[in-house]
Amino acid sequence: MQDQLVSLKRQFPLFTDYARSTVKEIWDAETLSNALHFTAQNFASLYLENQGQGQFIAHHLPIAAQSAPINAFLVEDFDGDGHLDVLLAGNDFGTEFRTPRADAGHGLLLLGDGAGHFKPLSIEESGVYLPGEVRDLEMIQGVGENIILVGVNNGALEVLGWWCGAGGGFFVSGTLTMEDEDMAFFVSGTLTMSDKDM
Repeated sequence: MQDQLVSLKRQFPLFTDYARSTVKEIWDAETLSNALHFTAQNFASLYLENQGQGQFIAHHLPIAAQSAPINAFLVEDFDGDGHLDVLLAGNDFGTEFRTPRADAGHGLLLLGDGAGHFKPLSIEESGVYLPGEVRDLEMIQGVGENIILVGVNNGALEVLGWWCGAGGGFFVSGTLTMEDEDMAFFVSGTLTMSDKDM
């Protein structure tokens, strides 16, 4: 707070004095009574189920989805079972120098059961590995395959190739790069399959 309010630096020239002070020692009663007060009841990542007539029910996502901020998600039937699933990614590297960045997310595929419950898959099970500061996910549909473009802050455009067959699907991840000579795009990456029968 001292970085934002220069007056506090004059009031507390030593960090130890500032660190030991209570809010009431830093601000007088009039300033506190005129200040805006905000409270937060929930910091979980969740989805809202529309019940109709303006009524919603909040459902927390599984614990595996709570490790980092979620900046982007796609809802699709990724495993071909007829139920919607969720692919999500995020992280936040833009913190101030005293605050560690929120970088525990590696992308996550949540398989839906059609009843509002989601099962998280590991990296090995899904093939999804997106450890950067992901800002957006967009799907491009092709013939027999789907490509998910992954926008990464201060990074190369990444891609996930997604194929869905009987009994499950698999992702191929890589980085989209461009050859200077012919402006042709190619994808490089490691094949990871979640469907043992393919």
